[in-house]
Amino acid sequence: MFNKKQKSQDDRFYEITSFLTKIENDTTPSIINNSAKIKGELRFEFAEIIGLVDGNIYANFVNIRQDSNVSGNIIADHVQINGSFTGNIKARIVTLSSNAKVQAEIEYAYLIVSDGVVLNGNCIYKESLKESPEKSLTELLNI
Repeated sequence: MFNKKQKSQDDRFYEITSFLTKIENDTTPSIINNSAKIKGELRFEFAEIIGLVDGNIYANFVNIRQDSNVSGNIIADHVQINGSFTGNIKARIVTLSSNAKVQAEIEYAYLIVSDGVVLNGNCIYKESLKESPEKSLTELLNI
């Protein structure tokens, strides 16, 4: 039987997406455009990546757009990929859009995969990533 104090999966998902919606609405994204080639460690609240990145990304929300190429590790609340990514991802929500080409080990709480995605690697469900949805994942991991 479901414990009344325990939150349902839908409640946790709603809390996480509400937190992310607030970030998207209240934050101007940092944009790495298609002429950029960046190497190193990057920290953002909200990042739109259109260029080339080789390094680790820590953020609340990362959108890797079509024709982008990112390699490294990502720790974020929400990662949306429509371009190419190689590396490791730890995120509460991972959305792989139809043009995504991903070679990665993905740790996730929620995984959304569209038709047409090329995905090679491991996908590992982590219940613990649903905890404390009012705080960012980078806060919880002290990164």
